[in-house]
Amino acid sequence: MVTSKLLVGFVMLAACVEPSPTAESGADGLGDSNDADDGGTDPLASQDVSAAVACTGVSTVAELVHQINVAPCVELAPGTYVIDGQLPLHPGQILRGAGSSAPNIIIRASAGFPAGGAFGLVRALGAATDNPGMIDNLTLDGAGVAFLGVQGTNARVLHSQIFNTRCNGVSILGANSFEVGYSVIRYNGGSCPTAPPGAGIYVHGGSQISIHDNYIQNNVGPAIDVNSVRSAASKHIDRNIINDNSGWAAISLFDTNGWSVSSNHVSHPKTSAIQPYNPGCDVMPGGTPRSAAMLLCEQSSASPTVGNYVAHNQFIGAIGLLVTGSRPAVPVNNSLYANDVFGSTIGCADASSATQGSPNRYNGVTDQRRQCFAGNVARF
Repeated sequence: MVTSKLLVGFVMLAACVEPSPTAESGADGLGDSNDADDGGTDPLASQDVSAAVACTGVSTVAELVHQINVAPCVELAPGTYVIDGQLPLHPGQILRGAGSSAPNIIIRASAGFPAGGAFGLVRALGAATDNPGMIDNLTLDGAGVAFLGVQGTNARVLHSQIFNTRCNGVSILGANSFEVGYSVIRYNGGSCPTAPPGAGIYVHGGSQISIHDNYIQNNVGPAIDVNSVRSAASKHIDRNIINDNSGWAAISLFDTNGWSVSSNHVSHPKTSAIQPYNPGCDVMPGGTPRSAAMLLCEQSSASPTVGNYVAHNQFIGAIGLLVTGSRPAVPVNNSLYANDVFGSTIGCADASSATQGSPNRYNGVTDQRRQCFAGNVARF
């Protein structure tokens, strides 16, 4: 079994405004997010979870394309690998950068990279029951050409950077085991031709999903967009730092159940953006369109948004925490505890009735200035 050295500290750089990857900001074009003098713990610090596995080393694109189809573990030397087509990640396979140099080990889409939603830089192959492959200690650059960074059913994406994709940085589709952790995901979703904008991480279907300890910033759509994921198995969004993304919400849960969203720090621009695709998600307090740091939405009672646990987060936005839907179908029976919404224009807003059957649960008593509780939730 591959062992993991966990990240022990992850400090939010709230006041740091970073340039886009196209700026002349350093050899890797990523600004200074990984500089030691930032005063915070680098999420891409030396965390080589696959170090104990013997790997086949590669240093050219030709070697990479060959070995990814034959070797159980492929290790890239520092450098930039410009690829003309999608790389397969086979079940149980490891694709990693050498040492601890993720910003200097870059897989980049060429100008001729195939267009279309089926094409990401890396596609995790295999059935839902297969062991996940692993991407570790790499930078994936869509170069404004590739639609997706990583896509597939089962995979582990660790200590990596994903940016500049046209649609989603990561697309999790029908997963049975998918993890995104200790990674930086930003500047994705700017030119998605289908259901724009794209997201930092998009989830549709699946179970055993863990999105944790990431830095998700400046994506054109939501940071995390969860669409109809209703399995009974474990699904977590924990300890992420999420700021300056666009779209209708930073974290969006639509027609979902059983998610745990905890200990995230979320700051979302206060705009009039609303979820444009599902009736009811645009129902707002006072009828005024507002984006939300955290959205729970339900379109149909046949696929209710219930049984989600959202607790101990910091949500700052036009609306900190928004619960809405197509009446009479609105999210109910969710636990929404101890969420700090100080700094939001509207702290918490809930379209359900506090007296209906199985109402959403809030704190009974708390600090009115900072947290949502039963007495200060805006009902509409």
